[in-house]
Amino acid sequence: MKRLRRYQLKYDYSSYQGMFLPYFLGTKGLVLDIGCHDGYFLEACRQEGISAIGFDIDPVHVQCCLDKGLRAVCADLRAMWEQVPGSFSGIFASHIVEHLAPSELKDFIHELSQRIAQGGVVAIATPNPANLAVIGIDFWNDISHVRPYPEEVLRSLLIREGFEIIESGEVPVFFNTLPAMLLHIIRWPLLRFLGIHRHMRRGDTFIVARRSGAALGSP
Repeated sequence: MKRLRRYQLKYDYSSYQGMFLPYFLGTKGLVLDIGCHDGYFLEACRQEGISAIGFDIDPVHVQCCLDKGLRAVCADLRAMWEQVPGSFSGIFASHIVEHLAPSELKDFIHELSQRIAQGGVVAIATPNPANLAVIGIDFWNDISHVRPYPEEVLRSLLIREGFEIIESGEVPVFFNTLPAMLLHIIRWPLLRFLGIHRHMRRGDTFIVARRSGAALGSP
């Protein structure tokens, strides 16, 4: 993400998902896309010759993937793990963890550690609780959201399960239109004066980790 500009003018879901593709380039085994939506990340993987399969709880999204000739299955998290025995060379989970309660998140991270091959990469993206717009309005518009998770929590859980953090931070901010960008620039001095500029227009939290060893406390 360091190579990307902090502010981008155009936004679409495919470009958002595509930002994470470089972490999976050169992957030899199967990559799992959890919450694959309409298959944007799966399409990007196919273009790069990466074998990938997606899971989504929404049958409409899954059918969209199938119509594109992508591998996708409709299932919730519990059913997904039951349907995909074995390990993966990479796992991508975009906007998944915010739908989980704390105990479910711990179980999810543990399951990732059990299903990712040694040296495999896991990438997680989730709404950023440092963004006032997220925690104040946008986040709660989705009734399936349980709570936002800060980067520090995700880092701690991943490290505890034997992951090495490759990179983490915030996804670059997107503006859908030029007027939106100009409005942001105009009101920035006021936000700075009020002391809330650090909590406005923040990008999603992301964290990329590699399975490198045994979980902490393991024999």
